[in-house]
Amino acid sequence: VSQKIKSSSKRISQSIKVSIGAEDSKQIETEKEKNELECPECNYRTRNVSTWIKHLRAKHSTSPTQAGCLLRCDCGHESYSRGHSCEIANFTVIFTGRPIRRLSDPAITPQCVLCEKYPKTPCGYTHHLQYNHKTTLSANGMFLLCSCGTRYISHHGHEKHDKKCTGREFTLHKVEED
Repeated sequence: VSQKIKSSSKRISQSIKVSIGAEDSKQIETEKEKNELECPECNYRTRNVSTWIKHLRAKHSTSPTQAGCLLRCDCGHESYSRGHSCEIANFTVIFTGRPIRRLSDPAITPQCVLCEKYPKTPCGYTHHLQYNHKTTLSANGMFLLCSCGTRYISHHGHEKHDKKCTGREFTLHKVEED
């Protein structure tokens, strides 16, 4: 009788360990899913930002900016590119609700304030104003806002931004005077 009790108590303790292990594995799976970047168009998931961006480009011919996806780090920083680095460096994909655009789509860019041209990049826009019209955005009371959040008021100092940011969308805004 004592052997039956011992063997049944072993089975009970083993089944308790198994069920606890199953819940832990579910929790681990949930944590993994939480840390994975999800593709906005298919079921693809990865934990690596570079791999996620490569997937968007290779499989869907789009980029995070054009797909309307924002990367939010656990530290609170939000960006359309992978240029952010911190100790946490754990990103979540935030869908902005904008329609998904393709790399082959024509860029939507604002017209020059002084002529009929449509420069393709923020740097190109400021360059166009400076060299074709001998003026600047700030002299005209304007600034450009890149889709990543960077403001342009002149042609100088944005070379680093142009190398990091792959966004081709920007908008023209009037400077608010206080």
